[in-house]
Amino acid sequence: EVVGERAAFPLKMRYARDFVVERVALVGDAAHTIHPLAGQGVNLGLLDAASLAQEVLTLWKQGQDIGSKRNLRGYERWRKAEAAKMIAAMQGFRDLFSGG
Repeated sequence: EVVGERAAFPLKMRYARDFVVERVALVGDAAHTIHPLAGQGVNLGLLDAASLAQEVLTLWKQGQDIGSKRNLRGYERWRKAEAAKMIAAMQGFRDLFSGG
């Protein structure tokens, strides 16, 4: 039984300009979206969460401000670079499989 019209939605791969602003850090799909082709989106998200937790713990142990944008720039640089690499790899796979 058909209950509604079929629809298609474009899949976009992109990442946020900023992963960190003062008192806010983005992780997972809030920070980046990726084509589900290889199932790597959840892996990136889990690594984001683990990386942020490690960074926050280190800052806390040092008595630093754990919400400071300046203090979380290392997390942002690392995770944004990893997301960009994964997006590029998935774009390559997509192009390979689609003949583009």
